[in-house]
Amino acid sequence: MDVDETEIIYVKELDDEYDKIPQNGQRTVTGVESLRSITSVIKDFQFFVCEKWQLASDRQGSGNTANIGSITSIDDILKGSGIFSRLGEDWFDEYWMNYGVTTMRRAGETITIKRLEDFIEFKRADKSLIVPVTTKRKKKKD
Repeated sequence: MDVDETEIIYVKELDDEYDKIPQNGQRTVTGVESLRSITSVIKDFQFFVCEKWQLASDRQGSGNTANIGSITSIDDILKGSGIFSRLGEDWFDEYWMNYGVTTMRRAGETITIKRLEDFIEFKRADKSLIVPVTTKRKKKKD
C-alpha cells in the first residue's frame, strides 16, 4: 500500500468531536459496528509483564548514554531468561550501580568492568549463574 492510498478512519463513539473532522478524500468517519471490517496495520499482540532486571542485559542500551540495555530474543524475554535471571535483582542492582566505575586488575593491567562476567569474577562468585545471551544472527544477503 502506498502512502497515497492510506485512509484515516475516525470512530464516532471514540471521538466526541468527530463532526469537526475535515472530510477531505482521505478521512472517513464510521461507527463502532464497522471496526471488525477495517483492516488493521497491526495484529496478534502478545503482552507480558516482568521486572526490569529480568530482561536486562549487561550492556548499555546505546553507545552514547548510560541506559541499561535489554536482551533481544523474544523467546528469552517471554521466558524471563535474561542474563540476570539466575542471579536475581540484587546482583542486577549492584552490577548497574557500579557499571563503568568499578575496576579490577587482570594480567597486570587495570580494566573497567563493563561485562557481567568480569563483575562476577571481581566478586569471586559462580560464573555458572550467568544465563547465556541468545544473539540474533544477521541474515546473509543472496
